[in-house]
Order: sequence, then C-alpha cells, then structure tokens
Amino acid sequence: MRILVVNPNTSPSMTATIEAVGRRLSHPGFEVVTRRADFGPVGIDTQVDDVVAAFATLEVIARERTAFDAFVIACYDDPALEACREIASGPVLGIGETSMLVACALSGKFSVVCCSPEEIPTTEAVVARYGLASRCASVRSAGMSVTDDLTGAVAIEKMEAAARRAIVEDGARAVCLGCAGLAAVRSPLEKRLSVPVVDGVEAAIRMAGLLAAMRTPASARPVPGSATGKGFTPLEGARLPGIQSIYG
Repeated sequence: MRILVVNPNTSPSMTATIEAVGRRLSHPGFEVVTRRADFGPVGIDTQVDDVVAAFATLEVIARERTAFDAFVIACYDDPALEACREIASGPVLGIGETSMLVACALSGKFSVVCCSPEEIPTTEAVVARYGLASRCASVRSAGMSVTDDLTGAVAIEKMEAAARRAIVEDGARAVCLGCAGLAAVRSPLEKRLSVPVVDGVEAAIRMAGLLAAMRTPASARPVPGSATGKGFTPLEGARLPGIQSIYG
C-alpha cells in the first residue's frame, strides 16, 4: 500500500517534519511518500495563501492520482480537498477534517491551537465548513508564525500556554494541532496536558491506510474536463501537466 502526503506549502523544514511522521509510520507493505508543492507560499496564513496553495496541491495530486492507494493533504485548511476527491483514484483526506473527527471521537469538546493569529478566522471557517462548530470549544493561537521553528522548546512552551487556556477557560477536552508543522510537538505536549492531543498528519495517514485497506471507492462525482465535455486553455509558458491531464 502506498500513501501520498502532500505539503501544500513550499517550506523545506515543514516538509521535513511531515516526512518524519511518514517515515515513522511506514513499514513493510505500507509506504508513505511526502511531496511538497512545486510553487506557492512558504507558509499558509491567509485566504490568499489558501487559494494559491489549493491550486498547487491540485497539480501535485492530479499528476499522481493513479499512482497511490490514498492521499493526504497536510495543511489544516485542507486546501483543494473536495477538488482532489473528484480526481483521485483513492480516498483523499485532509489533516484538518481528520483531526477534528478524531477529536470528536475522543471527547465532547475540542479546541484547535494554530500558530498565528492570522490563522484563526480561516480555521474557524474550516470548523464551520465541516459542521463541527457545536463541538469546537475554541480556536486559539500560540502567537507564532508558520515560518518559525515549530519543533523546539519555544514552540512547545507557547503551544502549552495556549492549550491550557483552551482547556481551563474554554472547556476543551481534546486539543488539535492546527498546523502540519506542529507534528513534532504532539508527544511532549500531550505529556504536559491532561487531555488528548491530536496531530492531523499522523491521524490522516493512519485513516488513509484504513480506508485504502477497506477498498473504499473514490468519489463518484463527475471528473472535470472530458467527462463533462469541457476543454482546457493552458496558460502560456506554464507547466501544469497534472491539471492539464484532467481535461484530456
């Protein structure tokens, strides 16, 4: 079984963090491959970042849509998730949706702790999009940037402070890490807190493997392009073989 994990941003350090999770979960017969976007923002904080990252994510998954058994989008906003589900040959999971669903299975109320204050409105919109506002105690920020070092002691301290406020002040009974780059702090953070801490990268990879093993079919919705009789006008000079291949 092969799982493709796509980092929608272009950060080498965040890609390395995501890749480390994949290596840890890989074993004979279960291969996790990590790719990052070919273009786009180094970090995803805003709606503009999200739109550009969605385009880049779609391109990567379009190129690889039949080469893997399942796919994971490793950004908490789940950019291009529904679009990728239309074209991929196997299940596609976003770390945002997956982490929140796992948190719901573990607790009555969860909070999402993201990196920067700029991420809060976008993350709240993601929560609402999945119909989970009533289960979400809060969305809080650790006061960092997605381009900071998200793996060290400083990140752990800031995440712990924000998570404790979510637990004490908001009533959270589980904490979701609101960025793929925070995967490395899950274990030390959970040891310091009294509630489960959910890393969406690990959760989505494990869930992707489960769905692929169950032979869950890909989306039955129509594929754009040849399936609907549309054509495609390429951008002069642009190399987007994945997206162009969707349209035949």
